[in-house]
Amino acid sequence: ASSTPSGAEVFVDGVSVGLTPTSFPVTWAEGRSAQVVFRLTGYEPAELSQPFTRDEASLSATLVAVPAPEPEVV
Repeated sequence: ASSTPSGAEVFVDGVSVGLTPTSFPVTWAEGRSAQVVFRLTGYEPAELSQPFTRDEASLSATLVAVPAPEPEVV
């Protein structure tokens, strides 16, 4: 799995499998959906939920930065 930017933690069905770039075995039943979430501080989580196969070549996500808070007007 990879992400832009790299260094995101990858979770498969809620279990951490490493930081991007990383690889992990597909251990669930063929055609079953798994929820894959990419998380990186300062960015919105990116979620993929789809049926994956054992031959899945790669997963990737582009993370979107969390907007900075508006400055307080005094």
